[in-house]
Amino acid sequence: MGITTIAAVVGFKCLSLGKLPMISTGVVFCMIVALPLVPSVLVLLEMKR
Repeated sequence: MGITTIAAVVGFKCLSLGKLPMISTGVVFCMIVALPLVPSVLVLLEMKR
């Protein structure tokens, strides 16, 4: 997950040379939220089974 996020940040950073400078920051914040959230949701789903 980390490698793909870095690739996305680099790609969007290249795009930010244009008119959308904040898009790479959004990708980083999504990664920060997703790292603890996804495993927690998976554990909760396993507990319901």
